[in-house]
Amino acid sequence: MAGRHLRARAGRLQEAISSLQQALFHSPEDAYYTVRLGMALLQGGYPAEAAAALQRAVDLDPRNASYHALLADTYFQLGFEREALLQYRQAGQLDTYDNDFVERVRRLTATDALY
Repeated sequence: MAGRHLRARAGRLQEAISSLQQALFHSPEDAYYTVRLGMALLQGGYPAEAAAALQRAVDLDPRNASYHALLADTYFQLGFEREALLQYRQAGQLDTYDNDFVERVRRLTATDALY
């Protein structure tokens, strides 16, 4: 099951989503499968469902800066700038060496005056 998410690259996105959902049925606490499901849903044009899966991944592995950044990107795509900003800030706190998070926060706060 672990490699089945690669089917998305072959254009069989729905099959990949189904495989990931099945994997999560058997391993519901697996953050890796959860984040992969979120990414597949996002790629498939389901950003709200992707955000829910990515939030679950963050809940399962709150110390993973990449998961926070993916969730922030998804929130931003959905137009939830405040939520995106909070997730970018969290990612930046977890990974102080990645200047990309800092830049995303700077851009969001400069353009939208969110704080």
